[in-house]
Amino acid sequence: MFCSQALFAVELPLNQTGASELDRYTVESVRERLPQRRHGSDVSLIRLDQLYTFPVENYFELQTTRQHQGKRGAVKAIMLANGVYDLADVVRLVNDDRLIRQVDAKTYISYRPIYVAPTAKLVVQGVTLRLSVPDTAVLAYNGDLYVVDATITSWDESRGDYGPRPVLPKAELLHYAKRDARPYIQGMEGSGSYFANSTINGLGYNGRASFGLSLTAPQIKSLWTVSSLSGAIKYLPKPHGIFVGNRIVNCFFGFYTNDADRVVLIGNIFHDNLIYNVDPHDFTKRLIVARNITFDAKHAHGIILSREIKDALISENISFGNHGSGIMLDRNIERTLIRDNVVFANHGDGVAIFESDNNRISGNTLFSNANNGLFVRNSLSVTADNNRFFRNGHFGVETAVVNIDKLETRDFERDPYHMASGLRLNRNTLSENLSGAVAIKSSAYLQLFGNDFSSSGSSLFSDDVQGVADQLLLGNLQGGVSFCGDPKRLCSGQQFGGQSKLHRQKRAGGAVKPSRQGDINRYKREILEQLAQEGVVAASYELSVLQLRELSVANKQSIKRITDALSQSAESGHSSSLRLLAHLKLREHGYRGERVVGPLTKLALAALHGDAKAAIELKWLPLITGVSKNQLVSAVNRARAELVAADLCVGDECSSEQRPAAQSNEPEKLRSYRAVLRLFKPEIDRFQAYGPDKLKEYLSEQKAINRLKVKREARRQRELLEGREATGERRAYLDRKAMRERTSDRYLIATRAEDMQRHKERLEQVLGKVNRHRDPGARVSYTQLSRWAGVER
Repeated sequence: MFCSQALFAVELPLNQTGASELDRYTVESVRERLPQRRHGSDVSLIRLDQLYTFPVENYFELQTTRQHQGKRGAVKAIMLANGVYDLADVVRLVNDDRLIRQVDAKTYISYRPIYVAPTAKLVVQGVTLRLSVPDTAVLAYNGDLYVVDATITSWDESRGDYGPRPVLPKAELLHYAKRDARPYIQGMEGSGSYFANSTINGLGYNGRASFGLSLTAPQIKSLWTVSSLSGAIKYLPKPHGIFVGNRIVNCFFGFYTNDADRVVLIGNIFHDNLIYNVDPHDFTKRLIVARNITFDAKHAHGIILSREIKDALISENISFGNHGSGIMLDRNIERTLIRDNVVFANHGDGVAIFESDNNRISGNTLFSNANNGLFVRNSLSVTADNNRFFRNGHFGVETAVVNIDKLETRDFERDPYHMASGLRLNRNTLSENLSGAVAIKSSAYLQLFGNDFSSSGSSLFSDDVQGVADQLLLGNLQGGVSFCGDPKRLCSGQQFGGQSKLHRQKRAGGAVKPSRQGDINRYKREILEQLAQEGVVAASYELSVLQLRELSVANKQSIKRITDALSQSAESGHSSSLRLLAHLKLREHGYRGERVVGPLTKLALAALHGDAKAAIELKWLPLITGVSKNQLVSAVNRARAELVAADLCVGDECSSEQRPAAQSNEPEKLRSYRAVLRLFKPEIDRFQAYGPDKLKEYLSEQKAINRLKVKREARRQRELLEGREATGERRAYLDRKAMRERTSDRYLIATRAEDMQRHKERLEQVLGKVNRHRDPGARVSYTQLSRWAGVER
């Protein structure tokens, strides 16, 4: 009898991207995207502590490294805006070999971070860009980055190489601030990344999305972001990218995303990266990972998708020799199709599905993995069909229900899970797996139909299903059979239906502690409302700020109410109200068009009243938004005229920080953007987004996080030791497990050449598809693949 279809059915649509669509992503197609004309001259050296749209954690990491090196002052970066540049243009416009220089005809080295604004594009083509390790020369961009037929590498001039990382104990690899920051590439909101036939080497460290090559855009939690220039960045499109035919090596993570969109990884080779080779993360959408080769991830998995990624495609990859699993889905990954991959010789599982419902594994070849071919944990509606599981070190397939409530590295509020697993196995071939074909543990559910166990020997089923093994084998051949957790008999759909709702209930790892923050906010709101009614301008402004922080979705009525309140307080010249009102209006107009002059005038009025943040925003607006320099000049002139007309600042009454008025009723008009910067130079110079106190607070937070990680590891080791000492049975189990792993490892290593030869035809088929996306001079032969796998020397 079949169990309820709700347990096993995969909800469509899965990612159905076909071979013809994958074929269109080639190195040549990326070359055709290259901008044909270079133009622009807005290249300057800026203080990163003034560009507060730059991620604050990354800035603190860079600043901390400077302090460790005994360097003083704020981190400075080369900023590109309003144009399309190549490295020769940047060197020419910067004109300072201490910042960036040309080493030879095809090589450049940067000694400062490079930031590409949303209004700019940087082209790195046919050259090598070295990013100085001692100077932490990162490459960050909200604009577009083209890396074609090029190399970007970290570089230590004193060593003459990429500067290998200092070795850390395994337990400290993921601790913060254990190493100095080092170069990385980070595409942020609004960015487009186009990489083809290039090498990325030696980048990244354990920081905030500074892992190597990353695309990141953390989710917006409230409308407070529109209160400053951050709103212009945060509301840009999610970062997207096409990466074809590249080699990514020696990075902390090979590739990482957070909330990116439209990401294609195809035809790339990832190897020898420190933790993961490929790690798309939180909420990334429209993801394709296809026809890549990933091997020798030093401490974890070849390909891992983690946290709330939907509708991804993992297709026709070759993943082998990784320290963890070849492919993993972890923490609520749904509707992902893992199709036609070859996964072998990994030190963990071939494919692992953890706490991720509603996924399909189809047409894969999984052999010689040290643990299972496929392991499904706490995941429902998983289908595995038409796969080949051959000679894996433990089981061909294992599915289990595991209580992970004590797994302290999990945040169960963000990552709830349920104590249930359901797996459908259809038309798979399971052969010579060392511990058996299929294992079902802790009342997990299984459905079988049309599978081939003919070469599995006498050990077919293990653990919960041993008592019904004959019935399962017979039902598998006669139209399908279901096991729903009872080790003595099979189940009916009606019996399962009574359990379904219970086992699908998500677990949140315990009760949520009550918080007083809501009560505090209500009390604060009452006080501010009372003061605002009494005409206190600052209270009206703070009330508007509080309301924006509480809004997560734009609501026209709420925004209008806030705008009206700000307009009243702005009439009195309250600079913060003027600045906030200006940004609300700029956001409404999309920072473009003739209508932005009015809001810009309000921002200029705030700056003329001495608001340093408004002044620095006037500096950045033409560089990172659609606001033109002419519009900015016009708005500043209008604001100066308004102040003079209102007699708010005339002649000798103007302080040194308030410079709008000329000595007559008609102030001399500013003629250029440079003149605006000169006018507000005192305010700009004193603006500092991240002061020493905030840096100390950040470092204190990182130390607290590290202490927590140390405590967790100590507790885990203590519990493990106590468990071993508590019962001889536990110790005997662990000893048997260690012996099995050693024995299977030796056996799998001895048979690897034979296993690869057995699957040579399939490997060559997938290699042929990988090579469609690689430059002719960078294609991979079967002999080269065998050498990487340790079979041929």
